[in-house]
Amino acid sequence: GEEIGAQLVDMEKVQLHPTGFIDPKNPSNPTKFLAPEAIRGSGAILLNQDGERFVNELDLRSVVSNGIETKCSSYPETKSRFAWCLLNKKAQVLFGEKVIKFYKDKLGLFSYAKNLRDLAELINCPLETLRKTINDYHTSEAKGICSTTQKVTFPVTFTESDEDFLVARVTPSIHYCMGGININAAAEVQEEIPGKIVGSHRHIRRLFAAGEVTGGLHGANRLAGNSLLECVVFGRTAGKRAATINRSGSKNAGCLSETKWTVVELREIRNTDKKYGRHTREYRFNLCGSLQKSGLKVGQFISIRGEMDGEWLTGYYSPITRPDDEGVIGILCRPDPKGGPIVKLLNFIRPGSFVQMKAMGGLRLDFVPGKGVFRNEQKITKFGFLAGGTGVSPMLQ
Repeated sequence: GEEIGAQLVDMEKVQLHPTGFIDPKNPSNPTKFLAPEAIRGSGAILLNQDGERFVNELDLRSVVSNGIETKCSSYPETKSRFAWCLLNKKAQVLFGEKVIKFYKDKLGLFSYAKNLRDLAELINCPLETLRKTINDYHTSEAKGICSTTQKVTFPVTFTESDEDFLVARVTPSIHYCMGGININAAAEVQEEIPGKIVGSHRHIRRLFAAGEVTGGLHGANRLAGNSLLECVVFGRTAGKRAATINRSGSKNAGCLSETKWTVVELREIRNTDKKYGRHTREYRFNLCGSLQKSGLKVGQFISIRGEMDGEWLTGYYSPITRPDDEGVIGILCRPDPKGGPIVKLLNFIRPGSFVQMKAMGGLRLDFVPGKGVFRNEQKITKFGFLAGGTGVSPMLQ
């Protein structure tokens, strides 16, 4: 994407997962199987090389990762800091014995210890230290809080008489990259505008993106589960918009007509309080085709209407997008009572909602390449701007 000019964002933001399995058969392999949160959520505890707990196993990924990086040693012959992930029989049942079988028997990522003595020998720590760790954890569970790690949720009980332990070696691993290709709300890949005067980026024609290849959606640290949500939402959006590229007549004909209403879909609502003043919003609508233009001239305004509670509400706006912008038209409005009756509709609709739009009158300026700007076939040689209220829109356009 970068080679063809796609804009990249948040490339420095990388998420670590605290528990990637180290394969004892190939510990230097950079690709790790994930030890999911469900393991720790089922009661597994993390131990350092001295057999001590050092972190709340159910804390944020960043906190658990930092705990392993600062409180644990490196795995032999690697630079990877690692912890021992310990499950007793109760935790194994809670996590799922079939899943355990996959990790243990098929992948060989778990080791077995009959009792605490065998476990101490396996992880090479003092038996008394390990026994104290288990007893302290048992006491913390009875109190409802671990005074060392502030853990307050204890999925299973550990006792020094437990048997049939499973233990795995886990290390922080790159799990998700928040950065990637910049896209807009229609999943169109963005590129920077060279020598920009108005606007900082525009879409690359016919190119859409969704999923982890994109960036900028999750901030500095993605929440669990949101990558699937992102893929589904923007994957569907990308598919829908890409399907409109070759729609009959959509590339050459203007979308909006002065004689009939056109159905358009709300793409996004942007808060523009800081950009254009308090109580302002920009509503952006998808045109029928992703490569289609509005068909309007500069200074020409539009009418928008929709039915709500059996009543047709209508409003008039000057687009804030330019006539040459493809696939989108945007209006700047006030979503408060001063904006008129149409505000009731604008405050009700959400991205994905449909309204009707029609071209109206206005200044109607013609920009003729190499010749200048004309109005009613008369060339304009000088512009003066004085705008307030809704007049700001055509001036910005």
